[in-house]
Amino acid sequence: MNRFIPRFFSCTICAFHFAANSANIARPDEPRFPEHRLKPSEFNWDESILSQLPAAPTTAFEEVLWLNAVHNRVNKRLSGDITEDPMAKKVQYPPRDVCPACWSRDPENDEKYILGKTEKTKTVLFAFLVDHYKPTSWVTAALPLSFLKLRGSVEWEDSTSRDLTTVVAVSVVITVIAVVAILLLSRFIWRFRTRKCGVSGYTHPVSTGLLA
Repeated sequence: MNRFIPRFFSCTICAFHFAANSANIARPDEPRFPEHRLKPSEFNWDESILSQLPAAPTTAFEEVLWLNAVHNRVNKRLSGDITEDPMAKKVQYPPRDVCPACWSRDPENDEKYILGKTEKTKTVLFAFLVDHYKPTSWVTAALPLSFLKLRGSVEWEDSTSRDLTTVVAVSVVITVIAVVAILLLSRFIWRFRTRKCGVSGYTHPVSTGLLA
């Protein structure tokens, strides 16, 4: 990701910020930032950021947590920015109301909570992220209400059965069309062959001397 996103992300400033947030996993023999792109004037790099970055992952478990931590670093930087979507605030994900067990009290400040800093909360956070982003959750999972500013009650519809019905209906229609097309084609071929055989087997009376 450190090699791909900074080089192909269409948003240049976003690409440089991602490169900065993943600088500690860049290959030693490669530049940290894309050389073929002009560095935005508003982007500033400070070597001290390396000590603040999430530790480079070495296992699949750590990779999931690392990516979420990097994403939260971006959310923290953009929180309150003019580009922030008012309907989807840049918060530390998942927030406490979505995954309370992912958070623990800050040992240095009992009034604050920290995300995924203990072994227990890391395990819970990993399980939450894997479950939340698994393919079967893409259809049925709804955004938490805390992300939305809606008035009145909101009922989320489980579209799984509806989507399945649509797929079945479309499949049936396509199958019927295919069967009809095959039958028509078969009839056309049969008639063509029948007509061809009839013409080739026909003998004119004069040529046989029957009318002589």
